[in-house]
Amino acid sequence: MLDLTFTPAVRRWIADREAVEFTGQWEGTRYRFYVARDALEQIEALSFPVNDSSAENVFDENQGILLPAAHRLWLASDKTQAEFVITAEEIKALRDEQPGLFEG
Repeated sequence: MLDLTFTPAVRRWIADREAVEFTGQWEGTRYRFYVARDALEQIEALSFPVNDSSAENVFDENQGILLPAAHRLWLASDKTQAEFVITAEEIKALRDEQPGLFEG
């Protein structure tokens, strides 16, 4: 299996993209990942809006879902693109494939 590593501690909210940005690396190549607001909201029923003050916390609390989603998206690519966007549709597909990630 291809070993993509992440540096999720280095993440930030990008207001104009309405997404949390983080990086991954494989064989010296860095990739930029964005988790769109709709993907963060898809993970669980949040009692607060995802915005610049809450998005990073939602990301931190759900890395066990978001990093596998990023890896899944990257594996399906040809590895030549530099950026990937995790959308609500990606989260739904991951939930169908690996429902255990969403329990607990």
